[in-house]
Amino acid sequence: PYTVAEVVAMGRYPHRRNILSFSRASDQKAINHALAMTDIVGLVDRPVTQLSGGELQRVFLARALAQNAEVLFLDEATSHLDIDHRLEFSRLLLRLNREQGTTIVQISHDIDLAAAISQRMLLLTEHGETAGIGKPHEVITEENIRRIFHVDVKIENNPFSGTPQIHPLLN
Repeated sequence: PYTVAEVVAMGRYPHRRNILSFSRASDQKAINHALAMTDIVGLVDRPVTQLSGGELQRVFLARALAQNAEVLFLDEATSHLDIDHRLEFSRLLLRLNREQGTTIVQISHDIDLAAAISQRMLLLTEHGETAGIGKPHEVITEENIRRIFHVDVKIENNPFSGTPQIHPLLN
């Protein structure tokens, strides 16, 4: 059972000169920054086996951020997160992209949230074929959602963000 601090520090392994080298000040700075950005500083001494699903998601994001990678590939990174942490996480991704130029590639089933934070989207069929690619309003259409998910929906623009928002039609 690794601690949160140990798991986040694993993100620095690609920067080690050799397997036996100790962490440098730059490593600790990157780890501390990642812990702060994901709001898990208070969890550093806890074993990851004692965390909630949402806390564990934030630990894994912190480990990825500690790498200082130019591209982040995230798979369902907001699953198991409460709405406040999901929105905070999304704001963090936007900040990483805008301020640090980090490219974010995210797989998500939360289509509304993905549309709200994405510049481009790729919608896949259940067989992994491309159903749509482009700006959110080009991809998130009633026809595409009906074809891929076999449900009737109404797509409207979110009055606050202007991005597409899906409303299932319960008949």
